[in-house]
Amino acid sequence: MEPIVYDGTCPACLRGEPNLCVQFGFLGLMGGGGGLAEYAVVPAGRAHVLPEGVSTETAALVEPLAVAWHAVRRGGLTEGGSVAVVGAGPIGLGLLLAAKAQGAGFVAVSEIDAARRELALGLGADLAVDPTEQDAAAEVLARVPGGVDAAFEASGAGRAAVDTLLAVVRKGGRAVTVAQGGTAELDPTALMVNEIVYTGSFAYDATDFPAVITALADGRLREESLTALVTDRIPLDRADEDGYRELLARGGAHVKILVRADAADAADSAASGA
Repeated sequence: MEPIVYDGTCPACLRGEPNLCVQFGFLGLMGGGGGLAEYAVVPAGRAHVLPEGVSTETAALVEPLAVAWHAVRRGGLTEGGSVAVVGAGPIGLGLLLAAKAQGAGFVAVSEIDAARRELALGLGADLAVDPTEQDAAAEVLARVPGGVDAAFEASGAGRAAVDTLLAVVRKGGRAVTVAQGGTAELDPTALMVNEIVYTGSFAYDATDFPAVITALADGRLREESLTALVTDRIPLDRADEDGYRELLARGGAHVKILVRADAADAADSAASGA
């Protein structure tokens, strides 16, 4: 189910870009009622049929993967292209998976947390760098002389992250900001003489949800890779204490906490280690 809310009539919606709707909202956050519930009412076109064999747990991760899928498209990635990702949180790891699924030949990840670097390598990253111990840009350029085709900012770290982005992207490449947080300075002359396109990516358009579901169906996205992003599973009635408050207290220990609408299912999953 796509949780974004849009009017369907503005110029952006008519272009197939509901993420840029003038009335944009998000179920549970900005219009459309709450999202933490057993049921939600949405227009039929925003509900998608799952391919056979894809679990509802995996389906819960289609939405963040759609965010990443859209960003990779914004980066103009072509088959065999090279990518750098700054930040290996939920969206950064999603960018890694989406880039590989869309044909990337090389993906580097810069991340300060050791566990997330290990997870990135396990999910297919070709290089994982600790920017507090290594020169991330130098490490990437040693592997991809001249720079990567597309670089993505998914950390929200502001200027330092943007500086890394522009240091690793090749001339004629694309730099994409996906995360929110911090401010940065840009040198428009450097963008001009190197013909670097710096752009943003927000949510997803009308094609991205179906594209992610298709990639799950044809194996370009593996179900086990998506569920590897889930670091805890909790029942609906514990969403506040074990979800939001847990993330505030120990966010670095998690990637995604999955809220199960059926408490019995959540208990069964926890007991089985699923």
